[in-house]
Amino acid sequence: MGLLVEKEIRAYQLRNKTLVCPVCATDEERADDETEKIAAEDIIHDTNPMECVRCKKKIK
Repeated sequence: MGLLVEKEIRAYQLRNKTLVCPVCATDEERADDETEKIAAEDIIHDTNPMECVRCKKKIK
């Protein structure tokens, strides 16, 4: 039986397709079923650098 390892969330993609870092995301946005969680291992096929719409920090 394997261990269940939780992935590190590096961003939340909201309904309007904007990205928010985990620090800036509200509890309501985290609990919303329509909010997509982008984990550290996920591959993003976007050439533009990702940044949080609230704090303007780059999302790695």
